[in-house]
Amino acid sequence: MAEFQKNRKWQKIAYSKLTLFTLFVFLVLLSVSLVKIAGKSRETAQNNQTVLRELEKFQSQSAALSGEIGKLKTPDGIEEKIREKYRVVKDGEGLIVIIDDKGNALSEEPSKQGGFWGFLKNLFK
Repeated sequence: MAEFQKNRKWQKIAYSKLTLFTLFVFLVLLSVSLVKIAGKSRETAQNNQTVLRELEKFQSQSAALSGEIGKLKTPDGIEEKIREKYRVVKDGEGLIVIIDDKGNALSEEPSKQGGFWGFLKNLFK
């Protein structure tokens, strides 16, 4: 019988309003913390994807630059870069400059402009 009363005493403490209220507050705080952690986890996953994309971009740039460095170590690569940057030629070579003939097209355009009055003026010239 004493054991039964002892169990009843623990049940009375476990099912008291104070204990239930304390457990409820603890549950609410735990839920709020869980929601915050889930948000931070999602943000961390997005940041991880961004960093991985940047890493791939930098690795491709590194590969391109390594190829460019390898090319510049050869005499032909050095010559190509110098010709590209400074527009120089070797002895015996010539430089050809092509200029589009846009001067004639520009001189005809003003006569076409001027609208109706310009047309009448040009008609009597």
